[in-house]
Amino acid sequence: MSLDFLTGSDGDFTLDPDTGDFQMVEDEDQTMQAVRIALGTNIGELDWNEDFGFGHLNLFSLLDDEGALQAELENYLTDVMEDQIIGVTVDSVDKLGRTATIHLTIEINTDESIQTDLEVSDSGTD
Repeated sequence: MSLDFLTGSDGDFTLDPDTGDFQMVEDEDQTMQAVRIALGTNIGELDWNEDFGFGHLNLFSLLDDEGALQAELENYLTDVMEDQIIGVTVDSVDKLGRTATIHLTIEINTDESIQTDLEVSDSGTD
């Protein structure tokens, strides 16, 4: 069992309001957080790790082919998260002009699944 720092939806570390200590995350919550960070980071976005991230612009070009979209997401997540991810299913894609929301179900190695949304635009992340 490993622990990681808990991040909020804004990506900042969260502090315990009573103690001021960093809050920690583990197990399925840790995997969910790692998925959110991996999918939410556009490749080249992090100055200190330009190789980390996912090519959101590439995803935008695959929106009309859910099979290719699903394969791209599954290949990325299984590569980045190694033995934590079993599979990815694209449940639906909502397109609105130059943006889209991809609704995903991600099967993790604890026989649980994570449902999440990924927003992309034709300029990369939204």
